[in-house]
Amino acid sequence: MRSDCLTLSLEGNFSSGFPNEVKKFRREVESVELKIDKCYFTLSESVRSQSHPMMMITSQVNAIFDSILESIEYFFTLPRLYIEFFDLPVETVEENIKFLRNFVRFATLLGAAADDESGLLLDFVTYIEELAIHAAHLTLSLFPITKSETEFMVFALLLVTKPVGPRAYETYTRALVSLKDSGALNVPTVNMTDDSLIIVEDFLVSLLSNLWDMLLMDAVLVVSKVELQAMYEGLRSLRTILKQKPDKFMFDTNVKDLVRFVLCDAGVVIFSLYQSEIVVDLGVPDLLRNIRLIRTEVEDQVSETSICRFPNTNVLGFLDFLLENLLEVGGSYEVDSVTQSYIKTFEEHLHFLKSLLRKLQNQQEELQALYNLVVEVAYKIESPIEQLMLGDIQGSFSTSFGYIKEDIEMIKTVSIKILHCRGQPIQRQKVDFTSSSQVTSQRSTATADEVVGFETEMTTVIDRLTRGSSKLQVVAIVGMPGSGKTTLAKKVYNDPSVMYHFHACAWCSISQVFNTKEVALTLLKQTLEKLPNGILERSEAELVQELWRSLKRRRYLIFVDDVWDIQSFDRLKGLFPDDSYGSRILLTSRQSDVAPENMLDEKPHTLRSLTTNESLELLKMKLFPMKHWPASSYEIGMQIAECCKGLPLTIVLVAGLLSTTKQEAWNEVLQSLRSGTLSSMEPCYNAIELSYRHLPDHLKPCLLSFGAFLEDQEVSVKRLVWYWTAEGFVQKTKLKSLKEVAANYLKNLIDRSLVIGVKKSSTGGVKTCCTHDLLHEFCLRKAKEENFLQLLRGREELACFNEPGNLRRLCVHSEPKHLRSSKLFCPRIRSLHLFGDPTAHWGDVLLDASFIFHTFKLLRVLDMDRVILRYGCPSEIGVLVQLRYLAIHGRRIGPSIGNLCNLETLILCLVGGETVTLPETLWNLQKLKQIFLTFRGGNVYGIDFPVHNLDNCPDLHELETLSSITSDSWDIMEKQLRKFPNIHRLRCRLQGYRDHPNNGSRLMIFSFLNKLESLHLSFQRRHDWFSFVFPENLKKLTLYGCELPWEKITMVAELRHLEVLKLLNQSFTGKTWNMEEGQFTKLRFLKLKSLDIIKWAAASDEQFPNLEKLVLESCSGLEEIPIDSLQYVSTLEMIEISYCPHCVATAVDKIRETQVEMGNSAFKVHVRSSGY
Repeated sequence: MRSDCLTLSLEGNFSSGFPNEVKKFRREVESVELKIDKCYFTLSESVRSQSHPMMMITSQVNAIFDSILESIEYFFTLPRLYIEFFDLPVETVEENIKFLRNFVRFATLLGAAADDESGLLLDFVTYIEELAIHAAHLTLSLFPITKSETEFMVFALLLVTKPVGPRAYETYTRALVSLKDSGALNVPTVNMTDDSLIIVEDFLVSLLSNLWDMLLMDAVLVVSKVELQAMYEGLRSLRTILKQKPDKFMFDTNVKDLVRFVLCDAGVVIFSLYQSEIVVDLGVPDLLRNIRLIRTEVEDQVSETSICRFPNTNVLGFLDFLLENLLEVGGSYEVDSVTQSYIKTFEEHLHFLKSLLRKLQNQQEELQALYNLVVEVAYKIESPIEQLMLGDIQGSFSTSFGYIKEDIEMIKTVSIKILHCRGQPIQRQKVDFTSSSQVTSQRSTATADEVVGFETEMTTVIDRLTRGSSKLQVVAIVGMPGSGKTTLAKKVYNDPSVMYHFHACAWCSISQVFNTKEVALTLLKQTLEKLPNGILERSEAELVQELWRSLKRRRYLIFVDDVWDIQSFDRLKGLFPDDSYGSRILLTSRQSDVAPENMLDEKPHTLRSLTTNESLELLKMKLFPMKHWPASSYEIGMQIAECCKGLPLTIVLVAGLLSTTKQEAWNEVLQSLRSGTLSSMEPCYNAIELSYRHLPDHLKPCLLSFGAFLEDQEVSVKRLVWYWTAEGFVQKTKLKSLKEVAANYLKNLIDRSLVIGVKKSSTGGVKTCCTHDLLHEFCLRKAKEENFLQLLRGREELACFNEPGNLRRLCVHSEPKHLRSSKLFCPRIRSLHLFGDPTAHWGDVLLDASFIFHTFKLLRVLDMDRVILRYGCPSEIGVLVQLRYLAIHGRRIGPSIGNLCNLETLILCLVGGETVTLPETLWNLQKLKQIFLTFRGGNVYGIDFPVHNLDNCPDLHELETLSSITSDSWDIMEKQLRKFPNIHRLRCRLQGYRDHPNNGSRLMIFSFLNKLESLHLSFQRRHDWFSFVFPENLKKLTLYGCELPWEKITMVAELRHLEVLKLLNQSFTGKTWNMEEGQFTKLRFLKLKSLDIIKWAAASDEQFPNLEKLVLESCSGLEEIPIDSLQYVSTLEMIEISYCPHCVATAVDKIRETQVEMGNSAFKVHVRSSGY
């Protein structure tokens, strides 16, 4: 009945007679309640007359609390919309009741056998009993049907269960003092049980929960927060000790006493603070001292999880970053003389530390302590510099400044004494910002898919894919990590004979943790010409069915990379129909038993190791792609090849290292490879470790940052560069922009084979990248070892994590609610990445994100665009004034975002069909460089910029990238665009047209954006009344839905610097496109998609002298292409065709024949998901 009432109330389906049934049900409940009350109080009086009443009372109280919690937990079984509609602090009430229950159980454990002559414990449990009965009355008699009743019940429970008020304070604290003095934990040593330990841990968790809430409250006195934070960290450390070594607690009386002291003292502190009184002495030092004593007792048994040390990765680069911030403060703000003196002092300190660090690098172990001290002071100096940037030199600033000054003087004294004795005087070294230590590769960049020794293997696998049974079969390639499985499979997958054989081809990588819905969506994007609207909202079963239909009655090839076990394949095999068309599944795995035997065509193909000669040949291809081995290095090259054990990944990693090492130093690399000190469970780890050791310092944080992403995740290079810049990894130079320097960093990592370029951009650069799974594992291990980054997976790791004191970066792969319930408190971290649960489909829902902004106030990077904020971006985000990089999901962005005065990158993630409206305070973000929109499927609308009072709003001079502004009026959009005078990359969308351009000439003028290089312009509705005036410097142009006649293509053809042109979705209409001579002379990339063109002709055989890639997609009526203009283009590298008539493929075959005859053996033709 109760469930029916709630459900019908939510759905609004009450019948006329239903309320009467509810009233009748309530009268029955009230009658039963009176009987229960009478029986309970009769029983209670009987209990109090017994000789040991406390045990019986606490048993009753615990039973009541358990019953209340069952009722409260019922809320979470209701539909999500119901809980969101009420939006009440039900979880807080639940935590309060758990606290009371855990407190009672803890008190019972400690004091059940105590004499309790004063009656303090009996008074305590009696008081708790009153609260329990009151809470039970509220839960039972006012069970909610309407919203108002629900609010009354929840907030009444909130008041009843919160430990506030004089009586609660007196009762609780007197009980704790009594328990602390009552003797050891009241269980004989030999009888200590796991349940007893659980009671202690539960009470400890409840104390941590209360402390966490206090730390998030602005009302708590600042003088207390430092101690509270230390206390919180100490209690979390104690929880780790109890979990790691429970036996020590259960059987060591001294440890049990110390634990009792700590928990009782912590409870007294918490209840004192709830009274909103100024507490002069919290007693935290004594509490922390006892925790240290506990650790001392068990330190030989417990792993050290909370070493308070600072990151040791590229400290010199970090100091450069701080110096840049100082220069910005001194040069960009109106600063007074006092602030200016601080800036000068800090600058001197930083230059001194840089000079000293350079001298201490790679020194003997006896200087390591001094080096560590310098690193510590370098990081400590960050906080007061941030205060200077915010203009806050009050409060704790002077104290911090004084401590740092003392540390610097102490370091100077010690370093002068040590280094002068060694004949190395300390001198201030001027920092040169005009250059950066770039590593120049000795080789030309080789392709990532070079294969040696796999020719026979390729032929074998291709034969197995294209011949044999007509039934659906699995062809498996297996081998150890680094043996080249994925490289071989990709070569086979992209082979022209394979692509021509199958009607549809698609691939995905699933790794150890994957989500079936995400896999189905990935494959659908490749097997369907266009994704249906609303596909993201479909269930997993519906997506699987959609994929199944898209493959039905087609001969398809599915490449599944990195399958971990047969259970993983079993989850996927239902996605693929078997119509006896000869379809195949190509998979790679480390395991041989990865698919059912009845689906395998034959035994898995096991990759052999390369021979020494083959290893030497692959090494040569990477180091000297255009020439033979130099005679002087042939012998040592052969020895190095032998050390690689025939593993291609090891070879390419070593080649990457050798390419940046002088040949006379190759012997050192050889000796390192032979050394047993680098041994590991994975053969390739030797090469990875060696490559990392020899990596320039400025590249190490860039490599380790890949640990923050999901395994096998393709990372957008654009976002990666923005992230590196926000973190301060990229060093400023006078000759290059930060983007160019970062691109050079990435190229360096790719040249060293530490990072893989996955997709190319239209201009030939790297668009997405990733790391090999072994390198990803290495990055995580090394990042944790150097306290650079910590990854937490799932609820258990979050709950047990004992935060290092100076953790800088945290990455969480778990549901957002688990992060909240973990009560994690890492106030010093600067970078937070929330990816949600990798096993769930993207977009975990977080109802309340405000705790993030209260807990992590010093963030520079916040990446959480995979987490859906149900109520939009919280107003509390405005406290993150240090934020430089923000990636967030949500349509509603509040005005508090205008407080983020240091924000440079704003990434907004939307579900298709949404528009996000930005507040007027956006114009306050004068450092903003990128506004970027990402979306998941469907038709994305874009960003609606504020238009009110535009003339009086400041321009955003720093903005370089804007994607994607939307409007239904060109006149309004033009005014908005004029606020971005230095824009480089622009994506805009006109949804409709309310008016014509006000210039009277039907022109859309973009020429005032004289720095614009890339423009994507799309229309939702037909606009046949205009033309364009583009900037002369435009290099990349995409037009979508314009429906212009082909005669107007001249306004595009006149762009002298145009390199990339994409004409999409009826951007031009008409059956014939006749190109005039001399047009598109610098064009490198051309894409035609969803056009109604039939004939495409050119006036000259030399129409595209610089064309590198041509893409023809979904041009279903296309019959003729300019073969003569394309077949002799010497720069042509690739033509891609999908969903075009067969005659187009025939014409492209002729172009390929000519290209091969011309000696262009690298020319490729890809035919994907053909519609013919």
